[in-house]
Amino acid sequence: MNGSAISLQDIHRSFLRTRALEGVTLDIQTGVTGLLGPNGAGKTTLQRILATVLAPDRGRLRILGLDSAKPRERLEIRRQLGYMPQEPGFHRSFTAFEFVDYVAILKEMTGRRARHEEVRRALELAGLNAVARKRIRALSGGMRRRVALAQALLGDPGVLILDEPTAGLDPEQRLRFREMLSMLGEDRTVLISTHQTEDVAALCQRLIVLHRGRVVLDGSPRDLAEVARGRVWLADARDPAARLSWRTAEGRHRNIGEAPPGAQMVEPSIEDGYLLLVGKAALEEAA
Repeated sequence: MNGSAISLQDIHRSFLRTRALEGVTLDIQTGVTGLLGPNGAGKTTLQRILATVLAPDRGRLRILGLDSAKPRERLEIRRQLGYMPQEPGFHRSFTAFEFVDYVAILKEMTGRRARHEEVRRALELAGLNAVARKRIRALSGGMRRRVALAQALLGDPGVLILDEPTAGLDPEQRLRFREMLSMLGEDRTVLISTHQTEDVAALCQRLIVLHRGRVVLDGSPRDLAEVARGRVWLADARDPAARLSWRTAEGRHRNIGEAPPGAQMVEPSIEDGYLLLVGKAALEEAA
């Protein structure tokens, strides 16, 4: 696997007539990798395949040197992998401790004392010690996201697959989550699927953009911003030739598209590059 924690080779997956993934090939190493793409791009399908919840129609997946197509190796992958789905399916009458303990039992941690020690470790790592005995239905949205992260941290997994981990968080909660994920990415592989381009810019050393089931960019956040180099400009009014335009806090209009001669060009952001790269789907989603 050439040192890669995750290796995907020519992964395909369809649902009836919908092609969710078409020939995805990637090698992902230690660190925090971001996965961007508009709705329907194939992000959730890819993450579910990585979590071994779905099998690909065609292609090969290896995680931590193990082949997901072989039952015994697939079971071992699950023991070494943490998965945080966007909708965890909480038992809302459980306390935070009870829910994480329940997931630990599902992960074959049968010894009560050792299991409870591991549950407490995961809760502490997710910053949940103070609310461990509170019922999930009484927790804020940010705290519930932390509970979802805590169950993914059980067993100190070498690979973490996180689907929209900062969705619904307020600015302070998002910053605290970024700090936590950055620390986790120092010694393991973390793959984050998100719509938050600012999270990608702040956290990710590497960025993968999916569109219509294909990888359309694999590089750094700076590489994505460079897609918009020379195509972002400021003007006193909305330029009718712009693909997207909005009024800034300073009262001028930021235009994205094919700049007219003499335009006042500005430094592009990763959001600018993303909107241009995936085109109409992302423009509609942004609107």
